[in-house]
Amino acid sequence: MWPLDFNTLSRRRTRFAARPRTGFTVLELVVVMFIGVLVTGMSLGKLHDISNQQKVARAASTIRSSVEAAFALAARDRQPIDMTWNSSTMQFQVTNRGGSTVFRRIVLNSSAYNLPSGSVTFSSSSIEVYPDGLASGAFTVTISANGASRTISVSRAGMVQTQ
Repeated sequence: MWPLDFNTLSRRRTRFAARPRTGFTVLELVVVMFIGVLVTGMSLGKLHDISNQQKVARAASTIRSSVEAAFALAARDRQPIDMTWNSSTMQFQVTNRGGSTVFRRIVLNSSAYNLPSGSVTFSSSSIEVYPDGLASGAFTVTISANGASRTISVSRAGMVQTQ
């Protein structure tokens, strides 16, 4: 007879086959890392677009609230309020008529908004708001950067719409 019979061989085979595996193979780790890099690479472009949209939306919201505040200040103080836009410094200011008191100053190329030069256009560089609630004219503000755009329309009566 053989030194090992069939029963002994079958027990050894099942003993070695039933041993659990520990850890991961190098191939499994490489596949998981490749999938992770692929998903990250696909999402980076979308994250950049979302960041640009948020910058434009934040700037539009700030300008809108400043325009609304200018109408409220004119009515409250019963004095004319000036809203001015300086395109070279990219500053929007809400001041009293003489310019001695600055109620709001927004710098759109600062680190908070980081908008490039020329991305903001005002239809009128200076608007005066009178205490009776009317402005010297209607105007439009357009903010656009890297494909994202917002338009703020202001009527003479102070109605502000964002599109």
